[in-house]
Amino acid sequence: MVSANFLGFAGDKAIEEACAATINKYGVGSCGPRGFYGTIDVHLHLEEHLAKFMQTQETIIYAYDLATVPSILPAFANAKDIIICDEAACFAIQNGAVLSRAQVKLRLNRRFIVVEGISQNLGDLAPLDQIFKLKEKHKYRLVLDESLSFGVLGATGRGAAEHFGLMPGQVEIVAASMGNSLASIGGFCAGDRDIVDHQRLSGLGYCFSASLPPYLATGAICALQRMQEQPELVLRVAQNARRMRELLQHIPGLSVHGGPNDDVSPVIHVQLEQPLETIWQGKALLQRVVDDAFQNEGVLFTVHRLSDLDKAYSKTPASICIAITAQHSQADMQKAADALQKACSRHLAAN
Repeated sequence: MVSANFLGFAGDKAIEEACAATINKYGVGSCGPRGFYGTIDVHLHLEEHLAKFMQTQETIIYAYDLATVPSILPAFANAKDIIICDEAACFAIQNGAVLSRAQVKLRLNRRFIVVEGISQNLGDLAPLDQIFKLKEKHKYRLVLDESLSFGVLGATGRGAAEHFGLMPGQVEIVAASMGNSLASIGGFCAGDRDIVDHQRLSGLGYCFSASLPPYLATGAICALQRMQEQPELVLRVAQNARRMRELLQHIPGLSVHGGPNDDVSPVIHVQLEQPLETIWQGKALLQRVVDDAFQNEGVLFTVHRLSDLDKAYSKTPASICIAITAQHSQADMQKAADALQKACSRHLAAN
């Protein structure tokens, strides 16, 4: 219950065979940044496939997903600009904001709203329909991190923007990890041609990092094609997320974060119904619950943990983070909920 392999493509034999064929042709790495000698035809093919799927003019791929947003934000924002983001934003957004040096000044140059489609630290959905109205009213640019919502939300899996009915292009910059639904490595950014081309000269993670190993680009292409051929996988993730949230609602001592609009999120944060005095006490108690569920019931959960460097460390309550995929059966989810309930009965009753 801890893997973000939402569509079940990790370990797929057909994708592995395609990756092996690419290794036999190109080797395991390109050994250079994209702008020098690190561009292989499969990189260009992946960018073309992603742009067509996202219905944007172009996309750009990065070799490391955690470097994607921290490369995008400094490419467009600087010390004269302002960035607005959630206090519990993921570390990638925090890092990008810091690297951009953007801050509030009396005279502003450019203004950005940066949000996650599905929050990594809370599991809820950003209300993009309302955020879009605000950004239009106040003339902001919108940067959307679809890392956890790509392949999960929307009728075709394009993400939170599609889920909330926004048309391609209404979100100026869309970024996402390829390490979740696409079961590969790296990240990408989709947008207008000017936005993408600017990053090829100013995106630090693109200009100065070795490019994505070609076989991983092949794996992402295959996974994207499978996602388009099997749209029922996206629907199944949403159905399973709703069912798991229903099961978790009935566990005494725990509460599921989020409201009715968040029921399709496959990232579920379960918190203590009665928080303890400190976050660290809450994490320690939930860790005992998680350990019990694994040792006595054979179900693996994880307590959500953040780096000490993460500014959201003290802003998010202690929680167990549960990831739901298309591969989970009804029996799997029932077993997981029962295991968590039994472990809670042995540890939360005394607190």
